[in-house]
Amino acid sequence: MKKIFLMVKVLIIGSGSIGKRHYRILNNMCNNVKIYSRREKQYKNLSECIKQFNPNYAVVATETSSHFNITSQLVSEKIPLILVEKPVFHKNNLNFDSKDSIIKVGYNMRFNPFLNLLKEKIKNQKIFSVQVYTGQYLPLWRPQEDYKNTYSTDINLGGGVLNDLSHELDYLQWLFGPCNSLVALGGHFSNLYGDSDDVFSLIMSFKKCKIVSVQLNYLHNPIQRELIVNTSQKTFQIDFSNKVFLENGIEIPVNDFERDFSYIEQHKDIITNNGSQTCSLSESINTLNLIDAARKSSKNNKWI
Repeated sequence: MKKIFLMVKVLIIGSGSIGKRHYRILNNMCNNVKIYSRREKQYKNLSECIKQFNPNYAVVATETSSHFNITSQLVSEKIPLILVEKPVFHKNNLNFDSKDSIIKVGYNMRFNPFLNLLKEKIKNQKIFSVQVYTGQYLPLWRPQEDYKNTYSTDINLGGGVLNDLSHELDYLQWLFGPCNSLVALGGHFSNLYGDSDDVFSLIMSFKKCKIVSVQLNYLHNPIQRELIVNTSQKTFQIDFSNKVFLENGIEIPVNDFERDFSYIEQHKDIITNNGSQTCSLSESINTLNLIDAARKSSKNNKWI
């Protein structure tokens, strides 16, 4: 790929699997990309790194529980463009002033070609029902590291399927508007290590669709990600794992795309358009509120 953003200096904070992915992608797009990690001793701290490197775009790719403090520091250092990996924070009651920074959140499935095709096809149709199923076996999620050592197993670090698989909660709002009410049941039910929620089922009602069912889990092997939408005219089915889009059971051709496609398009959108399609800070807070509501509903056994 030809480097197209020669004047952009990108600082990626976090050297885990997602941080390395952002580095690989952005290093092919931009002329000057650096990773900052607390484990490496190149700088005394993040503040020193920012002052010496002087980035104009920063990506926060650390464990969720550290997002708030790091993002606050980037804002205080006047970094103009900031992308925070999802979910934006580990709690929904943290007060935040973005000041002069543009903050976007990494719900990159908004750039998935299948979801964009679906959004176009349903825009003039009445939506009757939606079904979402996403499952991925946690021990195989990040094959280069022992899952027991990842934040996903620890609820206090921002782990759990509601956080890790919150792409679904974001794109549902992107497609069908705000959620009006929900009821949920979930928790840590399997013998996987840790205390984070490994299964959650939700029944939700959105502005544009009154009945939406969602199941998220850390158990499905191999990964399965599926969306079914029934409208006044059609049934649409997306099998994200196998890259299949069906309209009334007939496969609709979609140009093949690589795994990094949605990440590339998201970065382009942020750098060139200030993230007009990328999830905003306020939208990501709405998703945090849904996560909190789902946990409260499950705990209290009632609609929220």
